[in-house]
Amino acid sequence: MREITTNIFKRLNYKCLFVGENLVGMDSYLRELISKLKIQSIDHDVRIVGIWGVGGIGKTTIAKAIYNQIAHEFDCVSFLENVKEIHKVKGGLHDLQKQLLHDITGENLYISNISQGAQVIQNTLQSRKALIVFDDIDDDLKLLEYLVGVPHWYGRGSRVLITTRDRNSFHKVDDVFEIEGLNHKDALKLFSLYAFQQSLPEEDYKILSNDVIHYCQGLPLALKVLGSLLRGKRTSEWESELHKLKNIPNAKIQDVLKISYDELDRAQQAIFLDIACFFKGEDRDFVSKILDGCEMVAKSEIGSLEAKCLITVSHNKIYMHDLIQEMGWEIIRQQHPKDPNKWSRLWNPNDIYRAFMSEEGMENIETLSLELSISKEMWFTKEVFAGIKKVFAKMKKLRLLKVYYSGDVMGKEYKTSLPEGFEFPRELRYLHWERLEALPLNFDPENLVAINLKCSNIKKLWKMKKHHEKLKFVDVSDSQQLIKMPKLSSMPNLESLNIKGCTSFCKLHSSIRAFHDMKFLKELVLEKTGIKELPSSIQYLTSLEFLNVSWCSKLEKLPDCFAKMRRLRRLDMRVTKVKELPSSIGYFDARLGP
Repeated sequence: MREITTNIFKRLNYKCLFVGENLVGMDSYLRELISKLKIQSIDHDVRIVGIWGVGGIGKTTIAKAIYNQIAHEFDCVSFLENVKEIHKVKGGLHDLQKQLLHDITGENLYISNISQGAQVIQNTLQSRKALIVFDDIDDDLKLLEYLVGVPHWYGRGSRVLITTRDRNSFHKVDDVFEIEGLNHKDALKLFSLYAFQQSLPEEDYKILSNDVIHYCQGLPLALKVLGSLLRGKRTSEWESELHKLKNIPNAKIQDVLKISYDELDRAQQAIFLDIACFFKGEDRDFVSKILDGCEMVAKSEIGSLEAKCLITVSHNKIYMHDLIQEMGWEIIRQQHPKDPNKWSRLWNPNDIYRAFMSEEGMENIETLSLELSISKEMWFTKEVFAGIKKVFAKMKKLRLLKVYYSGDVMGKEYKTSLPEGFEFPRELRYLHWERLEALPLNFDPENLVAINLKCSNIKKLWKMKKHHEKLKFVDVSDSQQLIKMPKLSSMPNLESLNIKGCTSFCKLHSSIRAFHDMKFLKELVLEKTGIKELPSSIQYLTSLEFLNVSWCSKLEKLPDCFAKMRRLRRLDMRVTKVKELPSSIGYFDARLGP
């Protein structure tokens, strides 16, 4: 009876992962992978197995399928998806550690840094038989050291799966499973499911279907994209598309994917390129609202891109296969192959530097995403400082701007100063500039939808005394010199305000007078600020869903005004001096804590 109860608990203790409906050629892969994992081994050793293959071959799908099949055999399970992509984001490794610990314990454990996180993970796993999947990792030593760990981290009988495109990412694995392309039979079936919604092609399309299978060479992603592209078309249209394919080298998978891009209308193409060059990995709702601010019908168009297999959406994050992203980049490059200053979008630090130094063109640029972590030395020079004002003055069409660091960069020398008289383009809708010394004196966020000024030295934001109807997101987190915010009533459509880590900010009440005008604010993050009290007028934030005042060491009490805040679902007030909750806090169904 005890064994039966334990097995039932294990089956209830994990969530089955969605792997899609059209799974083809999977059985043989699963049998081989089960063999390599040695699930029924009696020696109870820890076993680590790698899944290796080119992009689009189906590594993640196979990992999810095997996870669903064997998860009930273990005490705890975790599937960490898109590890490499999340790791690239500042604080991503820390977030991955917290997600792993949450999955295996069911609790939101507090860890102050990645070193502590690694130790907690080891201590937690050592006594458990665990199944852990790390999906899409690279050979970053920090990632391997502080997240994946080594065999002695894991309890007896544990199994670890690692998926990657780079075989050099495997360290101390017991076996490697290489995924090859589908055979002709399985490839034809997969293609037919997308092209005809049945397992075999229609009679008139058999020869043409075999031509497609030969061209795709067993790559599942290409089979799905072409199947979706050709579905519902006449044989003459198939012949036309296949004739077009004959002019593209078989190795150029990116060009295969471009056929699907060519069928998009102009608005869809623009959004696709914005995602490929700027928004990959971002929250879908966030992206939609910024692009809506650019006069695009983003929500439905993003759905169209997802339907055509050009993007995927997981946990409301927009992802794009690397090959598809590279195809988008190539489309931009082909506008002017040798002149990045004439492109419509810039994302590569070297190309951006070439464009800036030429001081020519730049009139067509709509989006610019510059990561300074790997190229900061070339940007902090007198030449760049002298020319930046002139270059930005030319970018009249610039809509999206992001200047950021993917890792921790310490030291004042890497703060960015803007020259006197600098102006941001008026068409700008999204401004994300980390570690900025100060905003221009004449800064006016008239058309901005989102502002992100993390880790800046800014003491005050803009001085303009007028309403900014378009502004929805403001993030000035970790700007330790910030002492004053504009009146929030001047931003009536604001949805999220993040002042986390602004230790000098201590007078929230002086910047807020008309909360009743703010009908859309859902998230207010005041974590680690110097605030001493919350104004009673906070009760007028009737749309507020998340209020974070954790680690506000000077905050001693909360106002007794929560009765009207019916939508508040989460209140985080850890590590404050608040000793007694107000009676009105019982009026809403809130979840206290992280």
